[in-house]
Amino acid sequence: MPRLTHRRSSDSIRSWWSDSNSQGPTINLHAATKPLMRVLYRRQALAFLARNRDTPLSTDTMEIYSSYLTLKYLSGSTKAAVLSHLCSRVLREDEAHIAVLDLALLPTATELLTSRDTNVRVLTCSMLRHLAQHETTAAAVLAINPCTQLESLLRDDNHAVVEGAANALFWIAHSPEARHESTSAAVLAVKPCRQLASLLWDDQRAVVESAEKALFSITHSIEGSQDLDALECVAELLESQNAQVIRSTCELFVRLSSQETTAVSVLQVNPCPQLISLLHDENQAVLLSASEALYWIAKSPEGAQAAVNAHFLDSVAELYQSPIVDLRRWTCKIHGELVRHETLAAAVFCARYSTRLVALLRDKARIVVRSAAQALCWMIASPEGAQAALKANVLQYIPEMLGTPEPVIRARACTILCELASHQMMLSPVLAIRPCHLLVALFRDANLNIVVTEWALYALSQIATVPEGAETALNAGVLDYIADFFESPKAQVRRWACKTLGKLAYHKSIATSVLGSQLVSLLHDDTVEVVECALYALYGIIASTEGVQAALDGDVLVSVFGLMESPNVGVRRRACEILGRLVQHKFIAREILNSRLYTQLPPLLRGQHSEVLESAAYALNRIVASADGAQAVMDARVVASAFELLNSPSPNIRRWARQMLRCLLKQESMFIAILGSLLYEQLVSTLQ
Repeated sequence: MPRLTHRRSSDSIRSWWSDSNSQGPTINLHAATKPLMRVLYRRQALAFLARNRDTPLSTDTMEIYSSYLTLKYLSGSTKAAVLSHLCSRVLREDEAHIAVLDLALLPTATELLTSRDTNVRVLTCSMLRHLAQHETTAAAVLAINPCTQLESLLRDDNHAVVEGAANALFWIAHSPEARHESTSAAVLAVKPCRQLASLLWDDQRAVVESAEKALFSITHSIEGSQDLDALECVAELLESQNAQVIRSTCELFVRLSSQETTAVSVLQVNPCPQLISLLHDENQAVLLSASEALYWIAKSPEGAQAAVNAHFLDSVAELYQSPIVDLRRWTCKIHGELVRHETLAAAVFCARYSTRLVALLRDKARIVVRSAAQALCWMIASPEGAQAALKANVLQYIPEMLGTPEPVIRARACTILCELASHQMMLSPVLAIRPCHLLVALFRDANLNIVVTEWALYALSQIATVPEGAETALNAGVLDYIADFFESPKAQVRRWACKTLGKLAYHKSIATSVLGSQLVSLLHDDTVEVVECALYALYGIIASTEGVQAALDGDVLVSVFGLMESPNVGVRRRACEILGRLVQHKFIAREILNSRLYTQLPPLLRGQHSEVLESAAYALNRIVASADGAQAVMDARVVASAFELLNSPSPNIRRWARQMLRCLLKQESMFIAILGSLLYEQLVSTLQ
């Protein structure tokens, strides 16, 4: 049998490969499996997200989410899907914020911000923004301080990333925790303002809006508003071509200028030149925003000086002729702020500016008339301003203003009259237009506004300061209305009615039983200013016998007795003056002595208020002028307190004390009584 022989097989590719190469793999199998790993992990992650989309977040699920975000071999798109899922959960579920914190997921956010995947960067910014918005997680966001990474993302090539970073910075700066100094310092330390300002010229509107919000939010904090670099960036925005950006910038300057802590910082960057140039802008909203910002800046003396230095006054004539009502109004308001500062009087009270301002009292728009009148009220408060307004013929507009049905304009006209009448040199031209008849005519209006009534009485009280004014007011029939004003529900009307009556009584004997008794009833008014003015008027009325009798009918002594113990200094002073004047009338002196009102004086003589001391010394002096009064004072040992006044630092008090001493020593019985008592030793020691 033939021996079996091995038959040679045909060559194959597989055997050729194995026979021709050395043993072991020749490719990196680990690298070859990475794409497969990413695919498998993505499939697993997406399936996990789908299963847990509506289930509450737990520690286990959050650990899995965290592992996906930190896994090296997970693709950027998969991480973006996880972040998108978490963002949506954080946005709609309050518990999700706490779950994110419990997992300590935030520290990985700073790494995710540097991811090469655009969506990961965008969604990480979105996550930080949502967490910074929530009060329970804002502090944790600030603790990881992602500001450096966010500031670098402002230079990203992708608009969505830039917008997301700016929005995150906005909410970090806007959160309540950002009010802390350390947080504001952390935001400002990365100096994002310059880069944010550059984004305001981006062609993407969303980027512009987010950068604008972030920049404004940073400068809204105390530290940000005081950071000159930040404010200089904001000031540059006034030159933007975007009207909304300019308006928002002006609004920021309004807020900063209206607060004492930040107004100084605004002046350091001095936006006045840019704001004044914007007053001529074609966009009405822009120029009105600029005018409001300039108004708030001009409220401080330094701001007003800055506006003048920036040549605001050179534009006044043109601005007053603007067809835009609100621009004319704001110009009046700015002008009004400038005239309030004495240091600017020479520049502001120029005739051409004053004439333009006064002319606006006949503007067709009432809102402009109101603003112009208010500016004039402030202007006339100073003698130079009053003189300038008088030269501009302001008085010829008063009758027309009082005749308008507009309450505010009427009130402003009354104020202008009052301010002018407060200057002695202006009284003659004021009286020439018969102001009292114009003012009293207002009282005949059945629909007269109560505020106008108050200001009209205030003006009448000022005009009646001089005899000619008082005579004119009486001739105009003002007394016919005073009794009704005493019963007004508004305290200021009652107050100025009393003041007006007091001024009139100072020059004329006008007492009537009705007014006297009503005045006494006002001594029990709930408003202390009304009580003080009622005492002032009563002091004028009781100069006559008829006035004293009217006051007695109202039981004035009981009221005065109580008011001498009032906690108000002015009331105590007036009560002492009333007592001193009443005792001069012989027919009531005995009643006063019997009531022992004078026993209230010693505590007042030992007080600390010089005006009360002086009035009490005056009252005591009037009492001891009569023999009965001197005896009553001696018997009550009240005079001992008076001797102490000889060493008073006040000349008037010492004068009253010496005069009282002379009155006592002129009477033989009093002289002997003083020599034979301890008062003599007290007097000698006092004189030494």
